[in-house]
Amino acid sequence: MHYTKYEWDEKKAATNFEKHGISFMHVEKFDWSTAMIIPDNRRTYGEPRFLAYGMIEARLYVMVYTLRRSAVRIIGLRQANERERNQYEENEEN
Repeated sequence: MHYTKYEWDEKKAATNFEKHGISFMHVEKFDWSTAMIIPDNRRTYGEPRFLAYGMIEARLYVMVYTLRRSAVRIIGLRQANERERNQYEENEEN
């Protein structure tokens, strides 16, 4: 799986940058071949959302997204925390 078209809300992107220090523009470098994707069932959002754990350059990131038409709509992007890195590594071993 590899997506080439991304979209996002500019206000959400600015908030994400302030909170996590990363621009949504970095999703262009997201390596889908490394992705571990799980449904985001933390809340009821009114649309299916997904958590994608994958590499951007040499670091593990978490991207929250939904699919809209033919694009991936980015909701959030940040570096993975230690718990998430461990979960990702355990999944890679299995």
